[in-house]
Amino acid sequence: MPENSETRTPKNPVYLSPTPGKITIAAFYPTKGTVTPSTQICIDMQDCGFNSAIINVSTSVLKGTVDFCVKRGIYPFIHNERLMQTEAACKKFINDNKGLTGLGGWMLKDTVAAVDAKEGSALDNMIGWIREADPKHPVFTGIQPGSEFLSTGTNSYRQYIADFEYNLSPSFWPYRYFSRYTLSPSQHSPYSSFYNGLETFAFMTRYTNVPMWSYVNTLSGTGSSGDTTPATEAQIRFEVFSALAYGAQGIAYWRYLPESDATNGLVTFNGEKTDQWYHAQKVNQEVDSYTRVFAGCNLVACRHTGLRQPAGTCMLSESFGPLMSMESGSSGVLLSHVCNQGLNYLVIVNHSVTASQELTLNFSRYWSLYKVNGPTETAYLMPTLDITAPFTLKATLPAGGYLVYRWE
Repeated sequence: MPENSETRTPKNPVYLSPTPGKITIAAFYPTKGTVTPSTQICIDMQDCGFNSAIINVSTSVLKGTVDFCVKRGIYPFIHNERLMQTEAACKKFINDNKGLTGLGGWMLKDTVAAVDAKEGSALDNMIGWIREADPKHPVFTGIQPGSEFLSTGTNSYRQYIADFEYNLSPSFWPYRYFSRYTLSPSQHSPYSSFYNGLETFAFMTRYTNVPMWSYVNTLSGTGSSGDTTPATEAQIRFEVFSALAYGAQGIAYWRYLPESDATNGLVTFNGEKTDQWYHAQKVNQEVDSYTRVFAGCNLVACRHTGLRQPAGTCMLSESFGPLMSMESGSSGVLLSHVCNQGLNYLVIVNHSVTASQELTLNFSRYWSLYKVNGPTETAYLMPTLDITAPFTLKATLPAGGYLVYRWE
């Protein structure tokens, strides 16, 4: 619990999802700032599986951009410089645009420094102005992960999160962590710290009763933010399904269209689809097929296996849900118990994005067990009186892959 929880009362707003009943899958900046997206851009985003977008466009094309997106089932958040000006300009901009049909909400800064999270900061004031003018739509701003914060800040990360909670009261917790094995450029963070942040944000989700979103970095090529190696399908799937296993209700791809800081995103600067676009399309289709598992779910607990314990996590040491015990490879796996509409699910995600693992899963015979394959299920067994001998399954978990089971 944050340090000052006994002295201040959180005032987080009720989260209103821009995509009710669905995981929000958002594309960052699908169009250039002065250009209304073409019908083809919106069709391509929809085909890739996006149902939301963060748009940063000039006022002159704002309404047209929102209209274009919404007609294709893409509910946008507005990121505009007028949100960051005076109180009068901010409130006028909000009042002029809050009635746009299909509006998802508002975005402010990409990342928040420690000083921005303090009470009375300019950002604190701006969020107050927006909520006063429009209490309906969510407001969000990027939150630094611990690794970035500790290299640039002077206060503890715990204090930073506490300040963010009590002063800015986020509509949801956006986990902005760009993990890569190839640490070029240097600000990309190793996978070994990825779960540490998910643990922190999952805790804050429980504490504040507002959900978490998680970012996926797809920028590549030359530039200050582009990784020299494009994200693989396994890397994207690993980040997306790890976040979902921790209860995330939104996935945000950074970014759809690159700017001067990278050569490629999901598309090139000229709008041509990259390999990452097709990777994202496949993963997003999978997310949609597991809507009933993850959309609106509650995280019960997470455990991990492997030779090395990910920082900040708990290792599997006893039975977990229907699982009596298991064997995995040295890389280990994430185990998650989520509950949705009274149904219990076990989600298993491979820690490795480069190698498959052979699993031995020993389930209790006390439960009825089902393998979840998107919208369908395969029944394994019915309860028996002999619950001492486990029901054993062998499974191959692909690199970055996952398995989902339901029990009752």
